[in-house]
Amino acid sequence: MTDKMLLPALIGALVVGVCIGAGYMILTGNEDSDDNGPGEVVTTYLVSISKDGSGSVTGAGSYLSGENVTLTATPDVGYSFAGWYEGGRVCTASSTYSFVVQSDQNLTAKFDRLSYMVHVLPSGSTAGGKVSGDGTYLYKETATLTATVNYGYRFVGWFDFMGTLVSTNTTFVTEIVGNNTIYGMFEQIYDASFDVHWSTLPSSKTLILTSKYNVEVTKHTWNVYRDGSDTGYVLSDPAASSITVPIVSEKSMEIIHIVYYKDGRSAVSEQKIIVPP
Repeated sequence: MTDKMLLPALIGALVVGVCIGAGYMILTGNEDSDDNGPGEVVTTYLVSISKDGSGSVTGAGSYLSGENVTLTATPDVGYSFAGWYEGGRVCTASSTYSFVVQSDQNLTAKFDRLSYMVHVLPSGSTAGGKVSGDGTYLYKETATLTATVNYGYRFVGWFDFMGTLVSTNTTFVTEIVGNNTIYGMFEQIYDASFDVHWSTLPSSKTLILTSKYNVEVTKHTWNVYRDGSDTGYVLSDPAASSITVPIVSEKSMEIIHIVYYKDGRSAVSEQKIIVPP
């Protein structure tokens, strides 16, 4: 077959494709055409997409040269779309990116984690202690909240902005998924319980009675009765959180302690003891 005979055979081929450079060249012709001229050259390019962060993308694939391409990016919950990038260059900050393809392109859809503000505040008796852990956190980052309780108070728990109890531990670790205000609640202890200490001196036959809590107190009243008698040692004094009581060997003693608080409340505690010989 001569060269003149080969040329019509090539031109008459329906489609012949070869890889050239950054794209694919396609020679197109028509078997039924009387046009014996050379075929049209069409190049195909590859548009690829990678992701940095969490989200979904569409638009990757093969396109003919000069074809319009539209890429879309949708961030997942807790993320925002930060832009389309190519080779470290920002192409657009829009989540939809349209362009005419003229070469192979490798683009990156960048998604950033959202940041949220967490406010941590004391509630209830604000003198009851301190709370910590407020600040700015990224989506699903963990925050550690800590409550430090002052003497005479107790920690009730952590409550969210809706008033729901989320933990009763003084240290609370939580995953952040949105803006939030969390309250650490303290309350005063209303408790008249007391400790009893025997004198360490053999010659000093006394009991030392000491109130365990002495916060926001206006007055202590101590009533000490021996052997069930209706008269006893009574002391009423704002400063008397601790008293010393003389004792008699082998006598029973009943001690009633009443505490009065500034907010009008009161608490009572009672103990019965037998004095050893």
